[in-house]
Amino acid sequence: MDTTEQNDMDDRSQTYLTADEFKRVPNLHLLILDHFDIKHDFSNLLLKLLWLRWHGCPIAFNVINLNLVDLVILDLPWSKLSRKMKVLILRGCVDLIQTPNFSNFKALEILILEYCSHLVQIDPSIGQLQHLQILDLKFCTDLSNLPRELDSLEALRELRLDGTCAEDIVVSEDMKHLKTVSACNCKSLAQVSSEIGDIKSLEFLSMDGSELRTLPDSIERLEKLRQLSLRDCRLMWKLPDAIGKLTSLENLDLSSTGIDKLLPALHLTYDSSKLKSLDISNLTNLKELCLANYVEEASPGADGYLMVEPLSLSGIGEVRKVETLKLCLSGFSTLPEMGALSQLRKLDLQCPDLQHLPQLPKSLKKLTLRDCKSLKTLPEFEYLKSLSGLELFSCSVMEIQGLGNLSSLVALLISHSELVKLDGLECLTSLRTLTVSYCDSLQGLPDLSNLKQLRTCNIQYCKNIPQTDSL
Repeated sequence: MDTTEQNDMDDRSQTYLTADEFKRVPNLHLLILDHFDIKHDFSNLLLKLLWLRWHGCPIAFNVINLNLVDLVILDLPWSKLSRKMKVLILRGCVDLIQTPNFSNFKALEILILEYCSHLVQIDPSIGQLQHLQILDLKFCTDLSNLPRELDSLEALRELRLDGTCAEDIVVSEDMKHLKTVSACNCKSLAQVSSEIGDIKSLEFLSMDGSELRTLPDSIERLEKLRQLSLRDCRLMWKLPDAIGKLTSLENLDLSSTGIDKLLPALHLTYDSSKLKSLDISNLTNLKELCLANYVEEASPGADGYLMVEPLSLSGIGEVRKVETLKLCLSGFSTLPEMGALSQLRKLDLQCPDLQHLPQLPKSLKKLTLRDCKSLKTLPEFEYLKSLSGLELFSCSVMEIQGLGNLSSLVALLISHSELVKLDGLECLTSLRTLTVSYCDSLQGLPDLSNLKQLRTCNIQYCKNIPQTDSL
């Protein structure tokens, strides 16, 4: 059709067909409308329609309840609708196999193809939609190949691929406005290409339940990323060190990943001053866990620490097979309950803002407290019958209550502490090593002559106590 013919048709009066006229053709499979409009209530009509060709589709509809559940082909040539349309929703068109050509949809901003479960091909013309902001392909379960033309969608803000068979996430550095990528339960998604690091605008990345094994190091370039969710990635066995450089990260979900099965130790050091939530629940086989959020050469004015907002350590009480736990965390006045960690043997805390210790598991054999400058008192430790090692370095604790009840204690090391007294020290009959240094507030030591097992006793640089190098 040439332009003259099209203009003539545009000037032609629109002809209307009503719902009543379609009641006589309940099994209609093909409908061609040539500059017709339809109106009234289409409830329970055109339910078997497979192909709709609507030549010159109008901008405004006078129809309600038009539910084309079996539609396979939608063809809107020379449509006034398509030239100006900003939103196209084809949700639940389960028999849609291929999208239409998008060449006449240049103004489109939102395209919803959710639950088009038999969709296998997206027309390459989608790359022409330079105004498209939201592309929703959720639960297009047969869709595996995404056209490369997607990477030219410069205006795209949200890409949703949940429940598809996508094998990769098609992105490029031209997507300067992309903020959200969701690819949850993509069972064919086994890797993420390094191009993901080129999306500097990305804020939310969720790949829960995918087949991912690791992430590319380029993820460290996602300087605006606020949320990263890898929940239920059962094959995820390794996290790149680069994950600790996501300075805008607020929420990190590692729950139910395969990290604890394929790699029994998780060491995570992050520089983010904004991290609010870390979920590691269901890492039930994890045996060693180390979390750190500060370094001593951090920004000036923070007493050598990188301060963070209060962080939710969701699930830390559920890693019940963990044997070694090290937490180097600023911004915490309290810690999650640990009483259920029945296999915990070693606990190392380096938490400058910690004010209270949680209930500790009875299985604990070694407790180390470093730089806990806000911790003034310790709870009664008499229930820690298996504790054989206790270390306090640069802590503000003034007294160790119940020290004399630690019948299994073999080694006691204290340095740069504000301890005033060590009541009960004389009762530690299993003690073999005692080291006390740089404790200027310590007023003295009790009589140690009863400690028959003591082999090494070093008392150094304590202003009120004579120096002793050995016993």
